Amino acid sequence: MKKGEEVSAFIKRVRDDGKIDISLQEVGYKKVKGILDDILDYLDAQGGEMSITDKSSPETIYAVFKVSKATFKKAIGALYKEKKISLSPGKVTRTK
Repeated sequence: MKKGEEVSAFIKRVRDDGKIDISLQEVGYKKVKGILDDILDYLDAQGGEMSITDKSSPETIYAVFKVSKATFKKAIGALYKEKKISLSPGKVTRTK
């Protein structure tokens, strides 16, 4: 960010001293819900498989999905629980 640049942000909390803590990504599970469709769309564009997994580097995950590795792992877990993806060593596959 640069001085004077306008960005959208989310309020994490208001402190007792009147200052606010902000985040550029949504806070809590909302940020996970926001990436679920992105992962599914990416899988569809890649023919139903991707080599980006929970073992991938944080830099790789951020370069593709613009989220932290922790958020990505939570999203992958949610999709797996919903049976929308299957996991195997080194790849994630979209289920039908």
